[in-house]
Amino acid sequence: MSGQASLPVRTVRIDVPGGLLLHPAVLAAIALFVVNDHVFKPAHPGWLTGKLSDVAGLVFFPVLLAAVAELVIPVARRHVGATLLIAVAVTGLTYVAMLVSPAGGDGYRWFIGIVQWPFRIAGALAAGTPLPAIAPVRFAADPTDLITLPALLVPLVLAIQARVHRLD
Repeated sequence: MSGQASLPVRTVRIDVPGGLLLHPAVLAAIALFVVNDHVFKPAHPGWLTGKLSDVAGLVFFPVLLAAVAELVIPVARRHVGATLLIAVAVTGLTYVAMLVSPAGGDGYRWFIGIVQWPFRIAGALAAGTPLPAIAPVRFAADPTDLITLPALLVPLVLAIQARVHRLD
């Protein structure tokens, strides 16, 4: 055995659209988000569980946004790192706007309400109840959530790694 260090085995296929969603850090963030929202928050509501969801969302949402861009914008597939950098910037700016601006908060409430609407329709159809109208979700802006912004460093590092590995 030689004294040379071996290169780490690449475990993520970033040559396919959305491949970074399979990165262990992103998968861990998704798992944390689900477990926190469905187990920890109901059992122990409070400051910490709120911040855990924010951290998890800030890690995985830019990667999800970049994956969608890779699927619908062909040139984004050839520039994985740049696409993710843009997604990190859009996520960060949107997050700050929704926390510090009433208009940003309202935009978030309505956007999530629209995204959830098809699922609410499916639930109503399955239950045989009247179809719901589009409605904004409840959202209480908490400027202390801004302390979770450093979580955007995780997808930022993934973007830099993608660029270093000549995937851009």
